[in-house]
Amino acid sequence: MFNARRVMGRIAAGGPEAPTSLVPSRDNNNRNRRLAPGSRTGEAHTLTKTTSEANREIAFKLSNNLPRLLQEFYRDYDRRVLRGIAERGYSDIRPSHSQVLSNLGTGSVRVTELAERAKVTQQAMGKLLKELERLGYVDRAIDSSDKRAKEIRFTERGLQLVADALEVVDEVRAHYVQKIGARELDDLEQRLRQAVDRLELDYLPESWADQN
Repeated sequence: MFNARRVMGRIAAGGPEAPTSLVPSRDNNNRNRRLAPGSRTGEAHTLTKTTSEANREIAFKLSNNLPRLLQEFYRDYDRRVLRGIAERGYSDIRPSHSQVLSNLGTGSVRVTELAERAKVTQQAMGKLLKELERLGYVDRAIDSSDKRAKEIRFTERGLQLVADALEVVDEVRAHYVQKIGARELDDLEQRLRQAVDRLELDYLPESWADQN
């Protein structure tokens, strides 16, 4: 039978140390501290896991939303159109040139109006026009009504680019119809137009708006 008085007497007399079952060793304390629920180490592990989950949720929301979906759709569309144009001999056309090509129309327009349509500065538009003029797609002439201003219009090569680009656009749409379905694609476009109209977003020049 265990005799506590005898054990305490041995300790007081400098006898053998108390049994490890009574006096936990430093190693045992460390082990218990590591395994104890609610310890700092356990809390850190839980906190790290929670933070990791929160970060994944944030990343998912940032990459899986309407703006991102529209952006990816646009990138795919733009990439296919540019590739089709390049295959028709217009390999010198860059993505930034679309700011001019999609806003110029078949008439003539001043640089200020063209920059406003594209929602860029006149300086940025002037740089793009210089590139396209050097490539032979546009021509800049003095405005007959204002000698200080210049009118921008397509050259014959530019008009041919427009005609070929329209064919490429039809081909790209046909690809989407095959992948998505004609009804689904028409419905998507119609719903986007309704959303843009209700949000009162300007995506067409005023002179073109009535033709839509």
